[in-house]
Amino acid sequence: MRSGGRRLDARCRAEFLENLITLGSLLIQRGDHAEAASIFEPMRDSDRRTAVWLAYIDFCRGDHARARRACDEILAEDDHALALWIRGHAAFALRDHAAARTDHDRAFELDPRVNDLWR
Repeated sequence: MRSGGRRLDARCRAEFLENLITLGSLLIQRGDHAEAASIFEPMRDSDRRTAVWLAYIDFCRGDHARARRACDEILAEDDHALALWIRGHAAFALRDHAAARTDHDRAFELDPRVNDLWR
């Protein structure tokens, strides 16, 4: 009985996390970056996707250097197409065009749909 309850709890937590990520992404699409950040920040360490969203929020707010550093941290673990795409855009905004090109090329290599995912 207890193990069944733990599985249910884990499933509920996973569903709750997915719902929060969906809510945060909708807030970003609406342009409500502060509210989205308030949802993602507490989850930064529990789900890697939230770190990517937070880097995107930094980029949207115009803090390109911070977005780039956040993506550096994400990419220190392994390649992540969206983090590369964001870091490439941040590098371009910071006038580091060679780095931007390298990151975008690698992002498209990992996932050719990467540009469409953020429209």
